[in-house]
Amino acid sequence: MEDIRHLRSSVVTQLFQDYGMIDGAIYFTTAEVLGGIPVKQGDLVNCIAVRDGSEGGWKALRVEKSADAWEEGGKTSLEADTQQLRPLIGTVTSYNGNGGYINQNTVFTKDCLSDGYEPMKGDWVQAKYVINPGQWTTQARSVAPLRYSRLDKGQVTSVYGNNGVVEDTVFFSLDSLLLPANYRPAPGDLVNLVMAESSQSFYSWRALCMAPCGPR
Repeated sequence: MEDIRHLRSSVVTQLFQDYGMIDGAIYFTTAEVLGGIPVKQGDLVNCIAVRDGSEGGWKALRVEKSADAWEEGGKTSLEADTQQLRPLIGTVTSYNGNGGYINQNTVFTKDCLSDGYEPMKGDWVQAKYVINPGQWTTQARSVAPLRYSRLDKGQVTSVYGNNGVVEDTVFFSLDSLLLPANYRPAPGDLVNLVMAESSQSFYSWRALCMAPCGPR
């Protein structure tokens, strides 16, 4: 039998790298803090906590920084904090050509992509985001590939439908690949390419642009 408590203006009494205690008795992690807003020892918070059985310990299900804890006028400070750009590293979990999500919960639009970048599900990206205080959602303001690399005179080792592989290690999709006019890669072609880190089935790199080149 689980007990549930709704607490207001409780105090963060201990704080470690990614977890802490509220009122010295309720365990929480940073994942339970709404909007990812950082809390510090001594902050006032509202929380929903659950206890598994009469002898079990209390654990927070949700933690929200109390409006009373914001300095210099509460609401104004909350607004300023939520509009602060924060760094994020994660993977693209969906993209439909106009926008998508990073880590399933941070939304982005095509307008915030770095020049020439067309994302694909599985790409590792670095982003800057803000928090929407009304809905406690996160919105990316800029998105770019996490890591780039270049490969010269690589051989196209396979092509299947609109997808293919270079040197058995670099995945590409014709749906997102930048190519010279009238060129379509074929097995055996030698190409120069720029790739980004991406989780694509057995491959950890995805080609962003590609052009044919001469003999090795």
